[in-house]
Amino acid sequence: MGGGMMGGSSLPQGSQFSILKINVTKRILYDKKVPAFLSDITPTDTRGARIRPFNLSSYAMRWLINGLSFNMDQVPVKVNRGSTEIWEIKNPYGSGGMGMTSMGMMSMPHPMHIHGFQFQVMQRINSPQQVKRLAINATGLLPTDMGFKDTVLVWPGETVRIAIDFSHNLPGSQRYLLHCHILEHEDNGMMMNYEVV
Repeated sequence: MGGGMMGGSSLPQGSQFSILKINVTKRILYDKKVPAFLSDITPTDTRGARIRPFNLSSYAMRWLINGLSFNMDQVPVKVNRGSTEIWEIKNPYGSGGMGMTSMGMMSMPHPMHIHGFQFQVMQRINSPQQVKRLAINATGLLPTDMGFKDTVLVWPGETVRIAIDFSHNLPGSQRYLLHCHILEHEDNGMMMNYEVV
């Protein structure tokens, strides 16, 4: 807080300190083993799935999805109940770093969060080098991409393809949100309603 504005700290800048101390006072016999195989996740069937693009950008201090700033009364995306879609989230600016691009746009990663449904990450395209080197397969997936997700980090210059099964048992149409999980981005427009009809 400003180097001592509210009483400050007696610790030098950058020094280590403990925030929790755990005292183990009793040993309990534990003879279980972690299984070699934890679970089997069946990939979402995307045969015949619609591919829906989502382009992330910024303009005039606003963060946008498909050129739109959030409007509570608009529903730009309507999805059929029981359908499966491939959402292609593209963060077109930059090549992995942060800062301004040659087009004057902010080059930042965006953790994109989807309400209502979990998804599977299918592919990472044009990932920056620091991400590519962590890939575990030819589709560019990272260890953190495995399993079902509700948020995926999309790096500058990267396109991430996700598969979503929009099956549910709720009656009538249901409205949900897609948004960046960086609060300042969400609050400045990088959020969109979508409706399952």
